[in-house]
Amino acid sequence: MLSDTDWVLLNPRRKNFPRHDPAAAEQQIKWEYNHLRVAPAILF
Repeated sequence: MLSDTDWVLLNPRRKNFPRHDPAAAEQQIKWEYNHLRVAPAILF
């Protein structure tokens, strides 16, 4: 439905989230926060 728009869609879910890495959650949260801050629109 969005193929005819010029929007960039970001999905924060990783295919292979490194659950064994204690720093992975913090890195993920920072990535999500930074992208949410600069996005002109957000859809959940």
